[in-house]
Amino acid sequence: MYEMSCKVRFSETDRNGVMSMNGLLRLFQDVGYAHALERGFGLEYTGRTRCTWYLLSWQIEAFRMPRAGEEITLRTCIYDMRASLAHKSIAMYDRGGGCLAVGDTMWVYVNVDRQEPAEPDEDTAAGWLPEDFGGRIVENCRTEDRAVPVSRRIRVPVDGKRLGDCVAEGYILDTNGHANNVRLTELAMRLAGADNGSCVRLRAEFKEQVKAQSVICPVLKTDVIDCGDETGGMVVNTMAFKDTAGNVKAVFEFAVADA
Repeated sequence: MYEMSCKVRFSETDRNGVMSMNGLLRLFQDVGYAHALERGFGLEYTGRTRCTWYLLSWQIEAFRMPRAGEEITLRTCIYDMRASLAHKSIAMYDRGGGCLAVGDTMWVYVNVDRQEPAEPDEDTAAGWLPEDFGGRIVENCRTEDRAVPVSRRIRVPVDGKRLGDCVAEGYILDTNGHANNVRLTELAMRLAGADNGSCVRLRAEFKEQVKAQSVICPVLKTDVIDCGDETGGMVVNTMAFKDTAGNVKAVFEFAVADA
């Protein structure tokens, strides 16, 4: 289990002074990158081997967002690795050890020149240490007992509302020359109206890379799901990013408690 402790930064909080879902996204990305960097899998590794790990999907569940300045600990581990695929868990805890949020992610090892999966060689596999592996973190997961679908596959909305097109440029892009998955998720969250502090669960499935200057055609569908218990319902916003030919590039799901 890889561990990192810090205090919640002001830039990670919303107008109420608590961590936003965007802030949580970026923090989870940072701890994952810090873990990989400490094991030697940074930009230099990609330049030398022409391989890297691409994020395929993630699911994030938030239980309590910490306030600015609050001490937190993040832990992450690989709980399954086979051929070119890897599954990682990540969690955020408060000072007393209470679980604040959990995330489940799936990654694929890719040759960046051929843009196709590659099986890690022995040196790459040996780069991960025994303590980097562990069991899947499922603490407090409200999705365990809610009637909300939680499979990695997200149903693409077929009768959603077409929103205005966007272009993948500027801050959305990263060092790989395509849209950064966190920034792409933030864009989807904003377009879905789920960036107001009410989002408690996030799911994303990345099907194809969104390259620089690509046109993004967003489609949004909103559903209300009755959870069948005292917790009430969930408003689920499903967002698909398509290209101009109608091919699905990514699908997102943002769930908020139904007031």
